[in-house]
Amino acid sequence: GKKRIPPTKYPCFEPRQTERRISAARDLDSGKGRKVTEISFLRLVPLTWPRPAIFLAGAILRQRLVRIVRQELGVTYSPNLNSRWYSDHSVVEGQIKTAPVMADKVRQIILSSIEWLAGNSTEAKQIFERKRQVELGRLKTTERTAKGIASAAEDDLIDFGGINSLAHDISMFENLDQSTIARFAQTELSPDKLFCAIIEP
Repeated sequence: GKKRIPPTKYPCFEPRQTERRISAARDLDSGKGRKVTEISFLRLVPLTWPRPAIFLAGAILRQRLVRIVRQELGVTYSPNLNSRWYSDHSVVEGQIKTAPVMADKVRQIILSSIEWLAGNSTEAKQIFERKRQVELGRLKTTERTAKGIASAAEDDLIDFGGINSLAHDISMFENLDQSTIARFAQTELSPDKLFCAIIEP
C-alpha cells in the first residue's frame, strides 16, 4: 500500500517554530566530488485549505525558486518541492541543495519567494492562471475508462477516506482564484509556522 505520514498532532501546528541548523553525520555529495548543503522546509497544513490551492501554491513557488536560485544564481540543482494530501492534513515540503557558502542566501530567497507569493503580484497572478488552465486541461482530458475511474477512487480512499468525482475536482480548480493562493502563503507558509532545517556537510 501507500506510505502515509502518521496523522498525529505535529509540532508544525503549534503557533511558532524555531529554525534549526543541523550538522549531518553524513556528507551530502553532489556527484562531482563536492560537498553540498541541503536546505529543507516543511509545513503540515490543516484541511481547511482546498487541495487545489495547496497544489498550485507549491507549483508557483517551485517555478520561482528554479528561476532565481538555479537559473539566475546558478548555485543549486533543481529545487524539489512537493505537496501531498491525506485524510486529516496536507503537506508542503521542499529541499534545495547548494554550496555551503550559499546556504543562508538560498534560505533568504525561499522566505522572500513565499513573501512574493503572499503579495498577490501581477506576475504571480499570471503564473497562477497558466498553471490553473494546464491542470484543468489535464483533468478534462483524463481517461474515463472503468479502470481509470477505479484507480482514482482507490487513491482517494487511501489518501482521503472518501471519493471525489472528476467533476468535483474540475469545479474546485474552476472556482479557485489567486487571492486564495496568496492567503494560503501568508497564513500557512509564514516564517513562524514553517519548519526549516539546514543540513550541513
